[in-house]
Amino acid sequence: MSFAGAGSLFARFDNLKLQEASLVDVPPERRPGGEAELALSSPSPNPARGAVAVWLSLPAARPATLTLLDVAGRAFEQRQVGELGPGRHRVAFDAAPRLPAGIYLIRLQRGAEARTGRVIVLR
Repeated sequence: MSFAGAGSLFARFDNLKLQEASLVDVPPERRPGGEAELALSSPSPNPARGAVAVWLSLPAARPATLTLLDVAGRAFEQRQVGELGPGRHRVAFDAAPRLPAGIYLIRLQRGAEARTGRVIVLR
């Protein structure tokens, strides 16, 4: 690594090697009352040509849905995920390989709370 000069924000990295990363399980954020937050990870892979997966965190075993939508709001696939119970879960969508190329949304909703991720589908 070299720097262009003192006080400069420019840096050049020579011989930078990337190593394979592993998924680290990070505990979900907690509310002041101690209950975990509803959370949704970025879809993976993104962009996608096949199945798409997300990690989600549920604070309690209450009704919740995970929906794959287009940008016009049309649902292509919906899963009831509340019965998975509290904790972190991985959910895959199999509809992605059958979708036209475009931008899609994955929405996790539990009551009035919602989290949304975006995925690009390629052909």
